Amino acid sequence: MRIGFFARVESPRVLETVEFYRQDIELLRSLGHEVFPAVRWPQIRTDVDLYYVWWWTWAFQPLLFAKLLGKPLVITGVLDYPFPVPDRGYPGRPRWQKGIMSAALRSADRNVFLSRHEMEGVSRDLPVREPRCIPLAVDTETYAPGAAPREDFVLSVIWMEKFNVWRKCAVEIVEAIPLVLAAHPEARFVIAGGHDTGFEEVRAAARRLGAAHAVSFPGLIGRDEKIDLMRRCRLYLQPTRYEGFGAAILEAMSCGAPVATNPAGSVPEVVGDAGHFLDGTDPAAIARGVNALWTDAARREDLGSRARARAVEAFSFQRRRASLRGLLGELGF
Repeated sequence: MRIGFFARVESPRVLETVEFYRQDIELLRSLGHEVFPAVRWPQIRTDVDLYYVWWWTWAFQPLLFAKLLGKPLVITGVLDYPFPVPDRGYPGRPRWQKGIMSAALRSADRNVFLSRHEMEGVSRDLPVREPRCIPLAVDTETYAPGAAPREDFVLSVIWMEKFNVWRKCAVEIVEAIPLVLAAHPEARFVIAGGHDTGFEEVRAAARRLGAAHAVSFPGLIGRDEKIDLMRRCRLYLQPTRYEGFGAAILEAMSCGAPVATNPAGSVPEVVGDAGHFLDGTDPAAIARGVNALWTDAARREDLGSRARARAVEAFSFQRRRASLRGLLGELGF
């Protein structure tokens, strides 16, 4: 079968470097299908048997092709719905965007959500055709624990776009650093991720609090460097106000890192009982979580071991591959 894969991203290279795009292209090809990626309208092919689209926002482009040609269409991704903060996520989008996304939800032959939390919320509140839940996967052979001892730093991976900085509490992490240093002056923090519209606010907080010496911002990092950091960090910290899934959390778990995060959105489905849940998103709550794990080696080892086991058991490539095979089988392929 020939599959037209569409994601409206900056360049084709993004499909190779962003894990969930690359994974789905590889998994669909491993099922014996030809996959033709496109990132812009003119690149969308008409000589395919099915369209596979990431994100409902831009799905109207391949949706038109699918309807005109009588081909099935699958859409997957995250809507940030139901979002716990008013005027944020899907509810906070402009009316025209919600209209396009709603039309896609009603028209797709299958709507594939990454978590039951989103699937059930969207299905309850919005018209949606044929919803399915297929969680993301992680390459557990590549994202695997290392042999070297863990080091005295806390790792977070955050794309420093303004909304994302707010959602993932990047400023609050920096504001928690002095509270951690007061108890553990040897602690260091690494906040990796592309420097975008919210980065200056985060860096300014570090300078304002005199914490710049204890935190580094390496910017956008490659997969190998990310894995290396996840293997070496004392713990992976991701406070969050909402997650449609939590891919970086899962990657850290697969590397055997003890994870501290919030039970927000779909996070409990990913973490299960294999992580430490913070009791809030304010700096004091974040510091309490870090301090509680910093000196408890047995707890960290137990969480890391359980996190790795959960990633392998529940989120392997094999499980997502089997789910995608079943999904395509429902559509006659």
